[in-house]
Amino acid sequence: MTMHKARHSQLIAIPNSICSVCNNEKDSCIILTNQCRHQACIECIESKITLPIQSLLENRQKISVDFVMCKAAEWCENIMPLNILLPLLNLSEQDHPEDIERIKDMYEDSICCIGKDNEQFVDQVKWMAHCMVCSGKFCVVCVGPENINNNRQS
Repeated sequence: MTMHKARHSQLIAIPNSICSVCNNEKDSCIILTNQCRHQACIECIESKITLPIQSLLENRQKISVDFVMCKAAEWCENIMPLNILLPLLNLSEQDHPEDIERIKDMYEDSICCIGKDNEQFVDQVKWMAHCMVCSGKFCVVCVGPENINNNRQS
């Protein structure tokens, strides 16, 4: 299986592959997370990721973790990293600077797995932080860094 970088250097496209979302064979699919390596075709990315998140942004609604999770299966809870999600949303920096900043603000340094590039996603609806390293979840209102069992990873 040959992999090549898509238009954005963060995106990895796999030619002649089966979409993990619709299970149809496609000319090319894009990997949604580096953790699970599930992939989605352009149609599924647009209908399951791009359009729902853009609608939430346009209507100034809060974004929950469900919208940024891998769409391959109900049981896959891996979260798309910022460097994959932003190119998938295809937001122009000129036309959508506030939306881009709003998306970036949902990703922050993990307080349970300290290390370079270790992030957590903060669900704006439930105010739960989801560590993208250890998959730990905690309430950002109730739990402070002093109550977290820190895992140092780089």
